[in-house]
Amino acid sequence: MLASAWVTKATSRLVETSGALTYPDGTVLAEIESSFIPGRRCSQAFIWDMDGVIVDSGEPHYQSWHEAFARRGVSYTRELFREFFGTRDDLIIKKMLGDVSAEDIRQIEDEKEARYRELAAGNVKILPGVTPLLKVMKKGGFKVALGTSAPLENVNAIAADIGLNEYFDAVVHGREVKEGKPSPEIYETAARRLGVDPADCIVFEDSPHGVEAARQAGMKCVAVTNSHRAEELSAATRVVQSLEEMDLIQLIRWM
Repeated sequence: MLASAWVTKATSRLVETSGALTYPDGTVLAEIESSFIPGRRCSQAFIWDMDGVIVDSGEPHYQSWHEAFARRGVSYTRELFREFFGTRDDLIIKKMLGDVSAEDIRQIEDEKEARYRELAAGNVKILPGVTPLLKVMKKGGFKVALGTSAPLENVNAIAADIGLNEYFDAVVHGREVKEGKPSPEIYETAARRLGVDPADCIVFEDSPHGVEAARQAGMKCVAVTNSHRAEELSAATRVVQSLEEMDLIQLIRWM
C-alpha cells in the first residue's frame, strides 16, 4: 500500500491538507482531510450552547412549557418564554409557580421535557453555519464542548437525531450543576473537562443569560440573534445574525 499526502491550500494563517492510502493498482483504501494553524498551540477551545445556537428548537420548547403550566392554571406567554429561554428548568418553574417543593419541580421538569422530546423528534433542524464550523474545529484539532441548560436526555435525543456526538470532547448538561445560567458554572465545568483555561475559550450563545454566564466565566462570547434581539445580547464579544458570518480564522484571532 502507498500512503501519500499533499497541501491543498496554504496561507500564513491556515494550512489545509489531503491524504490517501491506496493499493498498488491505484484503488483508494482511505482518504483524509486535515487543517492546522502554523506555529500555534492548540490549547484553545470552543463551548457551544445547544438550543437556539446549534438547533432551532424554540417552538417545541414553548409548546411543552405552555402545556405544562396550563395544566396548573398558569398562562405561559411567548413573551415569558423569550425572557426565560436558556434558563434551567427549575428556575423557570420557581419564577412561574413560586414556592414549589423539590419533588413537584422534578415532576414538572420530567413532564415538560418528555413532551418536548415528543414534539422535537424529527422536527428540529440544525441552524445555518453550525455544521461547517464544527467540522473545521474537529479537523483543526481544537477542543470542543457542549454546555447546555437542557437535561442529558434532551442532549442525547437531539445528538442522535442530527448527528452531533462526533464533534464534542465533553458535554455539560443542566442537571449536573448546582446553578444554571447566568451562573458561570456550566461553562467553568466545561473548561475544566477540556483541560483549558477559561480565558482560552470562546462560547457560542443566543440568550442574555448565556452571554452573562460566559462573561462571568472570563470567556469570550459570540452571540447569535436566533432567539433574542441584538441589543439584548450587547454584552457579548460579538453579535451576529447568523453563524454563517463566522469562520475559524476570525475566531482564532480573538485568542
